[in-house]
Amino acid sequence: MNANDSNNTSRTNWAALEAMPDEEIDYSDIPPLTEDFFEKATL
Repeated sequence: MNANDSNNTSRTNWAALEAMPDEEIDYSDIPPLTEDFFEKATL
C-alpha cells in the first residue's frame, strides 16, 4: 500500500444505493457458493 491508496475517494453513489430496493440489485456476476467453498472457509 502506498500513500496514494488512502487518498482515493469512492465514486459510489451511496445515497442511490441505499434507496435501491433489494429486488433491483443485480447479483448475476457473483458465482454461487459451493460446499467446497464452505469446507475451506476460515474465520
